[in-house]
Formats: sequence, structure tokens, C-alpha cells
Amino acid sequence: MLLIYVPYKTQRIEYIWDFIFNEATKVNYNLTTSEEEFNKYDGPKLEYSNRKTQNTIWLWASDLLTKNILTNNFQEKKIEDWGYVLFPAENALSFIPFDLPSAVFWIISRYEEYISNNLDEHSRYDYRYSWLYRRSLINKPIVNIWIHEFIKKIKSYFPNLKVEFPEYNFISTIDVDNMYACFGKPFFLNFVGGIKSLLYGRFNLAFNRFTYYFKKTDLYDKYAEILKINNYYGVKPIFFILTSKRTKYDRNLLPENTFFKKTIDFLRNNSEIGIHFSYYSFEKQLYNWELKTLENITKAKIFKNRFHYLKYRLPNDYEKLIDYGILEDYSMMYAQKEGFRAGTCTPFYFFNLKTNQKTNLKIYSSPFMDRHLIKNKKLLNNEIFNYIQDIKKFNGTFVLLWHNETLLEKTYYNSNLKDLYKMIIEYAVK
Repeated sequence: MLLIYVPYKTQRIEYIWDFIFNEATKVNYNLTTSEEEFNKYDGPKLEYSNRKTQNTIWLWASDLLTKNILTNNFQEKKIEDWGYVLFPAENALSFIPFDLPSAVFWIISRYEEYISNNLDEHSRYDYRYSWLYRRSLINKPIVNIWIHEFIKKIKSYFPNLKVEFPEYNFISTIDVDNMYACFGKPFFLNFVGGIKSLLYGRFNLAFNRFTYYFKKTDLYDKYAEILKINNYYGVKPIFFILTSKRTKYDRNLLPENTFFKKTIDFLRNNSEIGIHFSYYSFEKQLYNWELKTLENITKAKIFKNRFHYLKYRLPNDYEKLIDYGILEDYSMMYAQKEGFRAGTCTPFYFFNLKTNQKTNLKIYSSPFMDRHLIKNKKLLNNEIFNYIQDIKKFNGTFVLLWHNETLLEKTYYNSNLKDLYKMIIEYAVK
């Protein structure tokens, strides 16, 4: 067992050490505030404080984890062998040159999102102001990299310390923003949709909409195919269903539509169902209506969410999820930029900086989605597989985000996303 001495315990201290040694890695550890217990212990031990007091390895601690306030004050530094880090040590005796627990806490708690008003056109936190993006660290799970280096340093002092790691995990998810291109929609909407498809160069979709009443086919009807691909690799996908009234940004079929209900019945027997809270779910207080509506149709309790447009703000929207019994959220990524928004590929529990408490809401992040591939052609090369490789290397969880409408055989999306979808899943489950 690794014994860690801290002058006193706080919610933040307990939370972050638990993430480091119970979630990102598996190390039997304990925190103690007793100097007597610490001095008597003859096994691996570490002091974590703002000044060295014990005769053992010492990690310098800033005051971030001992205060309950939010502040704009934080320091960064580029350090040899580490690159850019947060909270550089003020004392050279520290066995690593920065306060790693505070740096990890600052990143995964999304501290910067609480104190920033830098939003994009959809009132989402703008990735361009992210510390990870500005320091070119967003494309690597930097938190996991730091923790693995930290473990190596500790093992150099205590070679017999037992260190294990969680198992790598893969989760396949599909966002259903638009259940069908034609099914269940009135003639007027199909006609207007056909005109728009022509203007955007989506000729096969335009043809589908104009000929729907003769052929009775729908290019967005890819659910059986998605399930077939996932089932072949032994994966049970999660479908996040947009369940809302129609707005400028929410354009799915209405929940009372027969096609909507039949599709849900088909999916719930073959996959997991999650809620896709709508664009206006917070502003118009629609959480309860949307969730209860989907639960009534599925005849089951819903515990998973991903926000439509990835539109949410901390901590208010996460607090709403907790209020309505959501246990897992899959929204931790940027809509316009691939990478690790929270710097980690390890799922973690949401720590509410407003109440200064750990919650039971577990956060799952995705490094990229299909629409990133559409906008950024270079990702179609090796970059997407590099992301998966890094997640496997650090025993994380890879969450794949796809949409039913991007699985078309021939689309303005370069016509190869179906094959790429198969390749990604095959690589992810190896």
C-alpha cells in the first residue's frame, strides 16, 4: 500500500487522488493526516504538502485543492522532459517539478469553463480558449501521460509497489438527430428538403426525397445495418435519441409519430437507448418532458445522455442531469475540434466546483466524431487510429460517436464513411 501524508483532507484532495489511483490506475493507497501513523509506516509513502516536513519523497502542493474558491490565478511553465505544465513547483526538492494532482484536477474538473465567458455562436465553451488547445496538448490524453510518468517516478523509489491498470474499453454510440429523411414527414417538408439537398450538392438525397412517394425508401434508415456491423464485432451500441418538439436546431420526428415509435421499439430490443437532450432543453426547461416522453415510449428508465449540438454549460446542465437521475453523460468533446476536451481518455465523475463536491454523474469523452472527419480530411488518414492507439496504450475508454445519416453508401461526405465506420470498429475491438 502507498501511504500519502496530507496536512488535512478536503473534498478536492480526496477526489483527485481517487481518480489517479482508483480510476486512471489501480494502486492500493490511503490518505492520512496523522504524522505519527505516517512516520511509523515502513512501506511506500509520499508526502503531499506545501513544504517538506517528513523524511520521504515529497511532492510540492499548491493551494488549489485546499481552497473552495474559484480564481483566474494559475501558473504554467514549460519544463524539460514534461513540456507545458500547470502549477510548477516553487521548491526544487519536489520529486517531480509540478503539482500534478492540482494540474489534473484543474483540467478534468473543467475549471476554466467555470471562469470563462468565451463562448461560440451556440453559447458553448469555445475550444480556442482552452489551455490544452493553446498549448497544442489537446490531441493527446495528457492527463494519462502525466499520471503514467508520475507512477514511473514513484516506482523508481519503491520498485515493489504494485501498480495495475483498468481494462481498455470500447463504446459505440450513434446520435439520432434526424431519424428519417422522408418517413413520417409531410409532402411539404420532403419537397423543401429536396430543394435544400440539391443546393448542397446532395443529389442522391434529393432524388430520394423527390421519389419517396413512389419508391418508399429512406436513405437515413440505416438502423438494421448499424446493428449488423456492431453485432458482428460483438458490440452493443447506444443510440441517443433526440426527443423534442421541432425547432430551428431540433428537427427529428415528433415523438408521437408512428415511425418514431416503431423505430424506438426496434432499437430498444437490440441496443441501449439514451436521451439526446435538445438544443433548447435548458433555456425552455424541457428536461422533464423530453426524458419522460422517451421513457414512456421505451418503457424503461433512461440513465445515459448526450446533449444535442454538444450544447451545455457547467455546472448548470450537469446539475439538471443529476436532478433527473442521469448517471452517465457522453457530451465531453468539442463540436468543432477533435481532441481530448478534458485531457483524459479515462471516464471520471463530475466534480461540481460550485458545490465543491464529487457527484455520481460519470463523464465519458470522445476524441472525435464522424463530422470531424467530414470537415477535416486529414483525419481520414492515420490520425483517427492514432487516437485509438493512445487510448489503448493508457487503458482508457474509446467512445465512438456516429450519426445514422452519415452511413450512406454515396453522399457528399466523400462516399467512404460506411467502410471507415467498419474499419474504426474493427480496430477498436482488436
